[in-house]
Amino acid sequence: MRKLVVLLVSVLALAARSASAQTAPALIPVQIGAAPIDLNGAVFYAQDLGYFKQAGLDVTIGLTFAGVEASAAALLAGSIQVGSANTATIAQAHLRGIDFRFFAPAGIFTESARPTEVVAVLKSSPIRTAADLDGKTLGVNSLSSMLQVATTSWDDKHGGNGKSLHFVELAFPQMDAALNEHRIDAAVLTEPFATAADDTRVIGSPEEGVAPTFMTLGWYSTADWLNKNPDVARKLITALRQAAAWGNTHPAESAAILGKYSKIPVPVAEKMARAVYGLDLDPKLIQPPLDVAARYGYIAHTFPAAEIMWAPPAQK
Repeated sequence: MRKLVVLLVSVLALAARSASAQTAPALIPVQIGAAPIDLNGAVFYAQDLGYFKQAGLDVTIGLTFAGVEASAAALLAGSIQVGSANTATIAQAHLRGIDFRFFAPAGIFTESARPTEVVAVLKSSPIRTAADLDGKTLGVNSLSSMLQVATTSWDDKHGGNGKSLHFVELAFPQMDAALNEHRIDAAVLTEPFATAADDTRVIGSPEEGVAPTFMTLGWYSTADWLNKNPDVARKLITALRQAAAWGNTHPAESAAILGKYSKIPVPVAEKMARAVYGLDLDPKLIQPPLDVAARYGYIAHTFPAAEIMWAPPAQK
């Protein structure tokens, strides 16, 4: 009798597990392209802490230092569904008729936190101020980008002549060598490259040229994909918000996860200026970089930030 009871319990347990497996919804696959930098940190935390899976998503993160244009091309081709970009890039696409939309914030700049993007020169350089940069050559990771716009505005704001600056495109990992070889006079660096370049001296933060607070990077997709997949987008928003809130309050733990995905040594991540992550998409944080980009001719004209934003439709 005892053996029969044990057998029945085993059969019932097996049946319960089988039924559970059959009714468990399949995870929805999503491909995200992201540069392995701190400003994109929320996507790594959401993956590592299981927030994406909790939301019902099977996320694959493609790590790349390819420019935003390459990311946008991959998105339009359908090889990824989500990328991160700055406002100027999305604005340029918008004015060319490409309907990209931000649906969640990534990193934000706030003057109350240490800047994650800086203008740096060699310690031996005679350049001390924005005015000293007049006529000089600066390295930026992407031409006609928000970082170039911000640097130009910062230079003007601090007594220089932004129109006199010459910009060349260089990947962040190449900038320190370019400085030491005197191919550029200054580099516009983001973390962790700003901290890793210990032979440099910071003379300012380009973000100061935009606004006291604004969105530096946002998560985006095509309006077509977002409108066809509102439930998936809603799940992404929920997971990214949860990860952003966690990242803002767990610098030590997030440094370890960031190191895992970006290969940034944990001691460097703990030392460097850390990103602040936005929680909700806010037009007031997108409008300032739009206006600055238009002022400096990087986009033909400004427009309401809402035109490049997407929000999920109200659930019935």
